Amino acid sequence: MNENLESELNKAKDHIQFLKASSFEELVAQFQLRLFRHYNNGRAPLYDPNEMEAFAPALFTQILKSILNTGMSKDRQDTERKRTVALMHIQ
Repeated sequence: MNENLESELNKAKDHIQFLKASSFEELVAQFQLRLFRHYNNGRAPLYDPNEMEAFAPALFTQILKSILNTGMSKDRQDTERKRTVALMHIQ
């Protein structure tokens, strides 16, 4: 329950940052800072697409939408979600 609340709070904070961001580059910079702090505090790696989406929903969605095509199979969509996580780590 508490974990779910924290996830929702992170989504809300990320959405606010997304709305405040004046560019994609600024959104990426904000994400990189949050990710650095996450790993610097000894937290678990964010390799699961669902965990990454909960951590940074605005950026995750924006990147995913740019690589998804209509009519993709469910398996292909799952692959693209994993690719999104990889892209977010190399930003």
